[in-house]
Amino acid sequence: MSRELYEILRKLGFTQYEARVYISLLMRGTATASELSDLSNIPYTRVYDVLNQLEEKGLVATIPGRPLKFEALDPEIALSNYMAKLREELVLKLKELEENISKVQELLSRYKKGFVPREKTICLRGRSVILNYLKRFLASRKEYVIFYSEKALVFPEIRNFLDQYRGKTRVLRDVSTPSIIILCDGIILIYELAAEKKYDYMIVSQSRPLYELMSKCLVQSNNND
Repeated sequence: MSRELYEILRKLGFTQYEARVYISLLMRGTATASELSDLSNIPYTRVYDVLNQLEEKGLVATIPGRPLKFEALDPEIALSNYMAKLREELVLKLKELEENISKVQELLSRYKKGFVPREKTICLRGRSVILNYLKRFLASRKEYVIFYSEKALVFPEIRNFLDQYRGKTRVLRDVSTPSIIILCDGIILIYELAAEKKYDYMIVSQSRPLYELMSKCLVQSNNND
């Protein structure tokens, strides 16, 4: 049995038994359940269940007769069938997830009106999380300035993000780390980008003294340049 093929099938979502039976059937061409049990070293009582699963995935066909035989479909057609089925399952799962999220948002909206933030500072971690937060944050605001260091432009997703806010951006001078700082109506967002395999980190602060200090320093520095 090809170990490489076995590992790839496992990554595609095949169970251990499914991968072993499917490879055995590919090597044999056609086989009975008893033969496949011997070839794949799987209990005979489990082989029919596994073959049914492979048939549902569009990978195996049944040959009527006594004894009943099974045949592996052409791999190109079989894998196309399998991908179509996976795509269908993912669409259904995504639809279910979206419906559940909508329900949760509706339930949470009942509590939002009475919600009073107790902390003036929050911390976020992870690039996708932070960029999503920033897009939603800036979408509802008109007056803000985005300062960024040139080293932040190394990351393609950051360049794409900044391109959406042309006219609102300024370059951070003499900053050696990839950073973004946003000033917006008394709120300051300090975003530090990390190297590979490390998390990006962002602080969102509503501290008025910090906002005024950072605003004064950044605006003056930019004007001097």
